[in-house]
Amino acid sequence: MKEKKENIGYYSIIPATILYNKELKANEKLLYAIITSLACKEGYCFATNKYFAEKLGVNPKTISSWISDLQKRKFIIVELIRNENKQIIQRKIYINDVPYPLNNVYQYQSKNGQAIHQKVEDNNIRDNIKINKKGYSNYTNQREYSEEFLNSLYANL
Repeated sequence: MKEKKENIGYYSIIPATILYNKELKANEKLLYAIITSLACKEGYCFATNKYFAEKLGVNPKTISSWISDLQKRKFIIVELIRNENKQIIQRKIYINDVPYPLNNVYQYQSKNGQAIHQKVEDNNIRDNIKINKKGYSNYTNQREYSEEFLNSLYANL
């Protein structure tokens, strides 16, 4: 018999803020990784709790609990799309990852012991990351990829 080949994505990402978070369950971290993999193509994940439950071998209610926990801790943002009757027709799960803490303190000291406070225009993370009204991080200095390159990445999906 020929096995059905499943191509979710090439890889999953678990940032250190998730991986080393002692308040998250191990399977919540795996769920986060699956969401990153599925969100790679569209920018969001639209998989159902049933799909996640089948992948992780748990009950869909457990998935719902894990998604709520990740959302409560602001690791993901869940957007519900409703029709005119207020029924949910689609769910979009966005990764809410800001790679560096946004604070006004430069942590490194110069040789004379004074903190460096000079604002460098070309390399200032705080100025390059903007948070929109819904809380999603938008990177203003993202790389641009050609359509041909992107198509080759998703050719096996």
